[in-house]
Amino acid sequence: MEFFKKRREHQSIQRTYDKRGFNKAGLHLNGTSYDYDGYDHAGYNAAGFKQDGYNNAGFDVAGFKRDGFDRQGYNRQGYDARGFNQKGFDRRGFTREGKRYNARGFDVQGYNVRGFNQKGRHRNGTMFNDDGYNAVGYDALGFNRQGYNASGYDHNGYNQEGFDKYGKKRFEQQVAELNQRQQPLTKLEQQLISVAQQPLQKRTFSPRRDYTNHKAYDPKGKAAGPYDVFGFNEYGMHKNGTPLDEQGYSREGLDKYSFDQQGFNKDGINEKGEKRDV
Repeated sequence: MEFFKKRREHQSIQRTYDKRGFNKAGLHLNGTSYDYDGYDHAGYNAAGFKQDGYNNAGFDVAGFKRDGFDRQGYNRQGYDARGFNQKGFDRRGFTREGKRYNARGFDVQGYNVRGFNQKGRHRNGTMFNDDGYNAVGYDALGFNRQGYNASGYDHNGYNQEGFDKYGKKRFEQQVAELNQRQQPLTKLEQQLISVAQQPLQKRTFSPRRDYTNHKAYDPKGKAAGPYDVFGFNEYGMHKNGTPLDEQGYSREGLDKYSFDQQGFNKDGINEKGEKRDV
């Protein structure tokens, strides 16, 4: 009797559950929706993948189809069917056009022809190239190779036209422009040449040989030669483009305060009011 009872129970189970142990409602003999291997009655696990590793859309857990390519058409190595990666380079580092650099100017490693990547970092690992300039051409102080900052001013605060930010023109450039003229001396030029002979009405003691405010660039015209043995021409201009030589003295041997190298003016009186000993 016990044998027949178990047989009837077994037949009842067979009529209720399929060979994998699922009933018509998709419930397994173990009381869950999944068999002992973790798959439901349709053959999918909780993540939606079959035992062969692919989901209903034909992609595996990594997002690749059975042919080895993902939704964007790239394989597991990152190359498409033609052998190019998402950046447009093949395994040799060439673009589809056979160039080393893509349309944005970067190579397969992400650097442009000047050695900078898209974040502005150079191949040497810093934000500056071996010459000391960054991706946009400025050094650590903010000046380009021509010596101007992003606002167009040099280290002294002047732009390429010689003006500062207030519109004031550099005195040295004014002198240089005057030197380039070929017409007779103007009153301003005469004044510049004779500045060393014009004592100030009121002055405090200060070091002599101060000619920096008279320095000119690329002297031409009236600053041209021939020069005498002291470097002055017939106009009294030194070959450095100013009325004063490198020691700060004019052709007559006077500094810009009209004192000679012994500290006396043309009347033989020094700045303390003392007369020259005869």
